[in-house]
Amino acid sequence: MLPARGYPPETDFQLYAVATRHPKGLCRRADCCPTGLDGVFDLRWGLHDIRLIVLGNIAKHRRNAPWELFSADIERVRHGARHYQGYRPEAERLLYELYLRYKLEIPDMPYTMADFMRESLEHIMDDMTDDQRQAFLERMSPEERLRGLPPEERLRGLSAEELRRLKELLRQQEG
Repeated sequence: MLPARGYPPETDFQLYAVATRHPKGLCRRADCCPTGLDGVFDLRWGLHDIRLIVLGNIAKHRRNAPWELFSADIERVRHGARHYQGYRPEAERLLYELYLRYKLEIPDMPYTMADFMRESLEHIMDDMTDDQRQAFLERMSPEERLRGLPPEERLRGLSAEELRRLKELLRQQEG
């Protein structure tokens, strides 16, 4: 079967399982073979080959830093946090959010990337400085800025003179 345009072939994909501790019961029921890398095993589950990564047993190395963030051992988490270097800001934000949720054991984690992006934007907006908010608003048209505001809110802050001029303009448009 030919791969879809722009996508790698199925043979380039692999199934992974991640566990904080070595799953002895699972390894008794499946072919579980060490790979030669600390904490990494290959297991056969039915017709599928799965790479099992045991976070509590992987080598303490920079390349394992993202995995260590999810370890059950706080020293490994600290090691991962010190050595993790993200390549894309959104990936780093995603990893940070997942880490926070994992550590806080929040059960209602978003199920879609859209949910994650919406929540991330809310967090970003909450963390903005006044200057950053102003710069953001300046990129929006006046119509976008006012959309959804009731008339009272739109008029708030206008001086008596500005309100008088507005009334005059409205009378001119009606007449």
